[in-house]
Amino acid sequence: MGVLKKIFSRREDEARIEEEREDSAIDLTYDAVVVIKPMKLRDITDVDSIVEEVRNGNILLIDIAPLAERNPEELQSAVKQIKTLLSTMGGELVAHQHKSDYPILLATPSFVKVWRSGRTRG
Repeated sequence: MGVLKKIFSRREDEARIEEEREDSAIDLTYDAVVVIKPMKLRDITDVDSIVEEVRNGNILLIDIAPLAERNPEELQSAVKQIKTLLSTMGGELVAHQHKSDYPILLATPSFVKVWRSGRTRG
């Protein structure tokens, strides 16, 4: 039992280090809440509401399947508009391929950087 007690008991240095960690903890409180919202891109008129949501500081997960299945040309135009408008605001639009036929788009405001294979844009 003595061996296990030595292994699992806290020594004085460990207790002191733990206290220092608690004292120097970073305050991660924010004034604003960031919301992650799922949205569907049904037609080109949804572009304005998507851009407005990102302008308000929200992060969007955009399902493009409804428009992709109905009108691929309109989808291409809508995605190009969203990407251009977000870029002018410092935001990003990133496609994430998953199990379905169409990727999910991630739209982020300027204060969010998306990690891509060891690099961020910005």
